Amino acid sequence: MIARLVDATIDTIVAEGYYRTSISAVCNRAEVTPGALFRHFDNRLALIARTAHEVSQRLLAAYAAAAQHVRGQPSALRTALALLANTAQSPLVAVWHEMMIAARTDEQLRTSIGPAVEQLYAGIYTQANDMGLLDAVPDSSRELALFSIVSMFSGAALTGSVYPRPDLDSYRIPLAEYYATHTPQLHELDPGTFTQPIT
Repeated sequence: MIARLVDATIDTIVAEGYYRTSISAVCNRAEVTPGALFRHFDNRLALIARTAHEVSQRLLAAYAAAAQHVRGQPSALRTALALLANTAQSPLVAVWHEMMIAARTDEQLRTSIGPAVEQLYAGIYTQANDMGLLDAVPDSSRELALFSIVSMFSGAALTGSVYPRPDLDSYRIPLAEYYATHTPQLHELDPGTFTQPIT
């Protein structure tokens, strides 16, 4: 039953967005009563937290399943980058985006999905190392380089749902490849005065 409810939550977020994913909408999609849902989850927030955990697990499982294939390719780096780029366009990442955007202004949600967020990004870092994506990146800069690349693909997917730029999409993987192979040591980067947000 829990898996059924989580699947229904994922499907509802994909189809309707986070804020329209009510208990009623999930129950309708899962074909269960609200009472059945509340036997497993205390409230909507608990359901969303469990869904965030499941999305994180599924994404990491997909990366893990692809790792051996990526390592066997002539260009492991480009293949791994293509995997990241393609995954960013997936329905699971769309669900992740919906939850992350909502969490920006919802402290309870941010706290509830926090463990899943940490799990996903720590796992992506581990999987990226396993796939060889970071082989050319200095150790000190690997985390910065990876999350900058992930943010580029993720941001492009999110923005592209509203403002598509297919003329630029094909260049994003080569750009990320260049970035990954030309990243300096972290201590060589000077953040200077650019660390302050624009007000």
